[in-house]
Amino acid sequence: MPNPTITITPRPPTAGSKITIKYSGTPGTKLTLDWDPASEPSSAVVDENGNAEVTVPAGATSLIVDDPTGGAKPVSTMIQH
Repeated sequence: MPNPTITITPRPPTAGSKITIKYSGTPGTKLTLDWDPASEPSSAVVDENGNAEVTVPAGATSLIVDDPTGGAKPVSTMIQH
């Protein structure tokens, strides 16, 4: 079975708007959100459909989404303002 994947939509996200993080692994997985500069939320839990929805912090310039279980490769994106 292939490793799970992470995708972010829309790409690129816009500061202050909502994004959807799609994870093809196990529902309930807690993904790590690494914003630059550091901000909240710092994590998101994948629902039963493989999605997590978060609001992009207004001051964020980039985001890295990581799977702490090590199954999926991290995904990064720049944030539009």
